Amino acid sequence: MKKLLFVLVFGLFVAACATQPSPPPPEKVVTQVVEKQVTTVVEKQVTTVVEKQVLVTPTTQPPAPVAQEATYALKGDPVTMDPRKLTNASAEGFLELFYEPLVKVDESTNEVVPSLAESWSWVDPTTLQFKLKQGIKHTSGNEFTADDVKWTLETTIDPELGLYKRVVLSEIQSVEVVDKYTANIHTSAPSRALVRNLTYVANMVDSKWAKEHDDAYLVTHASGTGPYKLVEYVPGQYAIAERRSDYWNPNREIYLNKITLRVIPEDGARVAALLSGEFQAIERVPVEMVPVISNTVGFKMIDIPSVRPIFVAFRVTKPPFDDLKMRQAAMYALDFNLINNTVYNGFGKVLATVNHPEVPCTLTSLQPWPYDPDKAKQLLAEAGYTEGKGPEITLLGPNGRYLKDKEFTEAVADQLQAVGFQVKIQLVEVGVYFKQSATVAADAPDNIFVASWANNPREPDFTFSPNWGYTEGTSLFETGYRNPKTVELAKLGKETLDTKEACKDYEDLQKIIYDDMPWGPKFIYTPDLIGTTDTIDGVQVRANETWSLIGARIVK
Repeated sequence: MKKLLFVLVFGLFVAACATQPSPPPPEKVVTQVVEKQVTTVVEKQVTTVVEKQVLVTPTTQPPAPVAQEATYALKGDPVTMDPRKLTNASAEGFLELFYEPLVKVDESTNEVVPSLAESWSWVDPTTLQFKLKQGIKHTSGNEFTADDVKWTLETTIDPELGLYKRVVLSEIQSVEVVDKYTANIHTSAPSRALVRNLTYVANMVDSKWAKEHDDAYLVTHASGTGPYKLVEYVPGQYAIAERRSDYWNPNREIYLNKITLRVIPEDGARVAALLSGEFQAIERVPVEMVPVISNTVGFKMIDIPSVRPIFVAFRVTKPPFDDLKMRQAAMYALDFNLINNTVYNGFGKVLATVNHPEVPCTLTSLQPWPYDPDKAKQLLAEAGYTEGKGPEITLLGPNGRYLKDKEFTEAVADQLQAVGFQVKIQLVEVGVYFKQSATVAADAPDNIFVASWANNPREPDFTFSPNWGYTEGTSLFETGYRNPKTVELAKLGKETLDTKEACKDYEDLQKIIYDDMPWGPKFIYTPDLIGTTDTIDGVQVRANETWSLIGARIVK
C-alpha cells in the first residue's frame, strides 16, 4: 500500500513538472536583463541627439560637395597670354585669373581703388609714387616688387615693341625703383588721366620670370600675382587655369578650382554647347537666340548695356576716301537704325560719339550722321561716278571678334553697294584682322574697315590719345588721319588736372573728328549678352565688355 502511494505521488509530481515550462537558466536571465538595460540607455542617447538636430537633417546625410569646375566659351581667341600685348577686351577676364594691376576700378562706385598698390600720390607735378603691398608672390614663386612695375611699364611704352597701349601711357618717361616696395613713375607733364588709365593697360608681369624667357614663351605661359595659374594654352583652341593655394588676398572670394576656356567662333555651335551642358557660360549670344536661352529651363541670360560701339573707319590717305565727300557719301549710304533692327534685333543703340555718354566729357549734343541714300548718290555723281558705278572699295571685317561682326560687315557692304560703291568684302579671323587694322594706311590692302572701341577705364583720354593724339606710330585702328590740332587738344585734355576744364578741350576734339570723319560718325552700341546655366552663380559681367569667373561658383 505504501509503495503504491509513493508511486502515485511521484507520478503526479512528474506530470505537474511536465506541464510547467522550465525556467531559463540563471545565466540567461542575467544576460537578458543586461541587454534590456543597454537598449534603454541607447534609446535615451538617440532621443537626446534627435532633439538637438531635428531642425537640420534628422535622418539624411548631407549632400556630396559640388565639384567646383567650370568651362566657358569665347567667340574670339585671346591670341596671347601676355597682358601687355592683349587686344581682345573680352579675353581680359581670362587674363585676370593670372595678372593684376596696381590699381583697379570699383564697379559699384566707379572709383579707383588699390589692387597691388598699398597707396599712391603725386609727390610733385610729374612724379607719381606707388607704395606696394608686401609679401605677394607670382605664380613662379618670385616676389612682386618695384622691379616688376618698372619692367612692365617700361616695356609697354618701348617704341620698338610697337604696342598700342604705349600711346595711352605716352606721358611716362621712366620708372624709378626707390626701394623694393616703392616705385616712382616720372612723366613728361602733369597727367590727370594716368592713374585711371593704369587700371586697364598695366597688369603687372613677373619681370624676373619674363627675362628668363623669350617673347614667344610669354604668348603661351603666364606668371603673375592673380588667384589662378595657367596650366595650358593652345592658341585658337583652349586654355586651362587652376586655383592657386598660395594666393595673397584672403578677402577675395574664390570658389572655382579649375576654369577651362574654349574658343568657339561659330555662334550656333557656342549656343548648342551651352544648351547641351558642355559649358556653364558663353559670351556674345546671337540676339536671335536670346529668347531660346531665356525660355529654356535651367538657363539664363545676362544682358548688360555696353560702352563698346561697332562702326566703320576710313583709310583717309587712300582713294577714294582721301576725299572727304566720299567719306560723307558712305555715311549717307548707311542706315544704322535698320542694321540695328535687322542684325541686332533692336538690342543696340545708335549714337554719334565713340565714347558712351557715361564716359566723362562725351559730347552728347552731336547727332548721328543722317541716312540719305539720294545725297550719297549725288556726291558720287559730283565726283564723276555715274550710272550706279561708283568707286571700287575693299571692306575689311573681323569674323569672330565682335557681336554679329560678320553680319554687320555684310549689311554695311549691301548698303554701300545700293548707292553705287563697288564693294569687295574681306572677312578675316581675329589675329589677321588686328594685324591688318593696325597696318599703316598706305600699305593696307583695304580702304575701309569695320572697327570697334571700348573705353574700358571710362577715361576720355583712353580714346583720344591712342587714336588722334599722336603724330608718329600707328593706332590699333589705323586710318592715316593726322591732325596737329587734335594732337594738341588730346594733350591739353590729359594734362589739365581739372576735369571740367579738360572737357572743353575734349569737346572741341570731338567736333573735329565728327566733321573730318576718320571714324563714323554713327555708332551702334551693342549689348554684352552672356548666356549661362543655372548651375553657376556669381559670373561678373561689366559694361566695358570684360567678364570673369573670378568669384563664380557651381551651386548645383
